[in-house]
Amino acid sequence: MRKGLLSMLMFTMGAVFVLGQTTYSDFETVSLTFEGFGGASFEQVENPNKSGINTSDKVARMIKNDGQPWGGSLIELEAPIDFSTNKHFRMKVWSPNAGRTVLLKTENLMNGAIFYEQSQTTTVGGAWEELTFDFTGVNTAESY
Repeated sequence: MRKGLLSMLMFTMGAVFVLGQTTYSDFETVSLTFEGFGGASFEQVENPNKSGINTSDKVARMIKNDGQPWGGSLIELEAPIDFSTNKHFRMKVWSPNAGRTVLLKTENLMNGAIFYEQSQTTTVGGAWEELTFDFTGVNTAESY
């Protein structure tokens, strides 16, 4: 069985990162290993803004440093994502400004040419918001 890859470009991601009803991380106890790429760094931190939709104690913070014009965080999952029933990711995001692009990409571990990605744009600055990524167009015959 191939492991799935999940990469994302984000600012601060919190509380719950889910696909359908499968929770991949709530960041209170990180069970996933995140690896920054393209000049991005990742760490688990105390929630700097316990308000609105995210009052959890811990969040994941990704900062885009110098390097490539793009950057993100990679998560290698234990098993491929089951897209036969789960087709939507939800992510709580905090960004300093509205209008920031958040890209969520799934990729085949053995063949990076097999991928599916969706972007959302933040609509608020300085507050938490939940972004939903629609993966109904993903090729379910592939492994991600």
